[in-house]
Amino acid sequence: LIGALGYHCQSNMLAFPDINEALDFGLALMEDLKERRIASSYYEDLSKMIKFGCVHDTFLTMGPHKTTGRADYYGKVVNRAAQITAKSKMGTVNFGVPASEDDIYLPDEDKFVCRYKGVKQLKGVQEEMNIYEVT
Repeated sequence: LIGALGYHCQSNMLAFPDINEALDFGLALMEDLKERRIASSYYEDLSKMIKFGCVHDTFLTMGPHKTTGRADYYGKVVNRAAQITAKSKMGTVNFGVPASEDDIYLPDEDKFVCRYKGVKQLKGVQEEMNIYEVT
């Protein structure tokens, strides 16, 4: 998408400097896909074929990807984002924050509508996560 500030680090992963930029990208991607049609009676809306999950956090380490040479990120943030995506419904944009954090970092409320989806225990994630769907 033109104007996206994300860094394409792997085939299915982008890194953004800010949760608002990640959510902007996810929502813009869904809108772009809704406008595209394919010759399939099952998926007339391409946005229903993907799901988008993200989390605000810092990476533990970064190094070059063995195949592409692009930056490859490691740490809790990567697994959390992957598991939030895995728990998301197709056609949705979601983010999560650890349920134990006192000051929950929420995106810009003037820009996004965040609907609380509940506390989830995610595979490979020690702490429970509050999950939100964004529109």
